[in-house]
Amino acid sequence: MAKVRWLLFVVCTLIFVYGNTKGIAAQDNVRCDFDKNGTMTVSGKGVLYWSAIEESSEDEVGYGIKKVIIQEGITEISDGCFSGDFTDMIEIKLPNSLQKIGNRAFKGCERLEEVEVPLGVLEISKECFSGCSALETFEADKFTSIGQKAFYGCTSLEKIQIKEGIDSIGKSAFEGCKSLTDVVIETRIITIEKRVFYGCEKLQNVELPICVRKINQEAFGNCSSLKSIVLPENISYVGLGNFTTTDIYWKGDEVTLQTPE
Repeated sequence: MAKVRWLLFVVCTLIFVYGNTKGIAAQDNVRCDFDKNGTMTVSGKGVLYWSAIEESSEDEVGYGIKKVIIQEGITEISDGCFSGDFTDMIEIKLPNSLQKIGNRAFKGCERLEEVEVPLGVLEISKECFSGCSALETFEADKFTSIGQKAFYGCTSLEKIQIKEGIDSIGKSAFEGCKSLTDVVIETRIITIEKRVFYGCEKLQNVELPICVRKINQEAFGNCSSLKSIVLPENISYVGLGNFTTTDIYWKGDEVTLQTPE
């Protein structure tokens, strides 16, 4: 009897772990409908989990879906919800009721071209759009942080404006964005983390706010098209691997430039 109980415990644990990998079991108040043109419409209230999509799908999850419309009432997209399955998705419409987009939510959606994030979402989570290689336009009016590798490998993204209110940008957030040409940072960020813009080989124009005091290792590494940059007057540290082919202009009194040992 003890062995049976133990086996039941193990099975239940595995089900729970799997459910949390792609989302907890589908809820009755979330529904996904599909039409013959490749559009999936999500309706209901609360959190959208991958399992809700899986239980509504007659075919393989995400197969042939080119457009996703999420209606008002959905407040959260769970971790990894569209990751790996929706490789045909080109467009997604997000509702104003949305408050959170989970980690890796759209990771690997390689045909996704445009995203407009509603006002209620305050954080671009870790690896949220990583590998979205067709993403050209990203619009968000208000959010407070950009997670680690949030736009990693978005090779079609051309411009990004980091507006006031953002207090942190994670490591490698825009690494490998090979088409990125312009970066304007308007917020009061003090530290530019490691490899944030590493490998942005077409990056030509960077505007940094006066409050930046530290640029960590390789934050602007391998940015071969960046010919000049004006560093903020109060900056005190520039890590190894930055601005290796760039003319630096600076009016400050003292700065530490990390050099190889």
